Amino acid sequence: MILTSEENSFLFTIHTPHDLFWNSSANFNNVPIQRFKDALFAYSYLNKQARNDFKGYYTKIGDNKAETSFYQSYYRNLEGYWSGVDYYAYINKIKNDDQELARKRPEIIDQLSKEYNETILKNNGFNKLLKKYGVNYVVWDKNKYPEWDLSAVSGLKPLTSYNNIYLYELK
Repeated sequence: MILTSEENSFLFTIHTPHDLFWNSSANFNNVPIQRFKDALFAYSYLNKQARNDFKGYYTKIGDNKAETSFYQSYYRNLEGYWSGVDYYAYINKIKNDDQELARKRPEIIDQLSKEYNETILKNNGFNKLLKKYGVNYVVWDKNKYPEWDLSAVSGLKPLTSYNNIYLYELK
């Protein structure tokens, strides 16, 4: 299993026998909501700004008018699911700066933050999460995701790098 960013992810499934930890096409499949949360938590942990301030980070980027980002889309998958409306209605609510949705957001972020702090930040939770999904490799494209900080991930062994793209094995 490979943990990587979205852009080059299909190259790994095409050219290696490995599967992906996460891909946005999961939105179109019957994937348990816990997997969505685990993906959000994993990528938040890699982000040095979000790692220790999950609540503050998602409060800032969760705003309807915030610039779209990789992390925001992971969060909005969950918020959209919990909104109780279909996908297109949810997207329209975001576009129209829906105040009802904005009022519910702090409660959702607070709940996710508590779960993140309990499951990821305590007792080597990030590595336990990767082990749960059988992640053996991490690919980091530092050109696209300079905000990632892998120094907090234990058991990474650098295998190779080229043009600021790094391949690590998880021991």
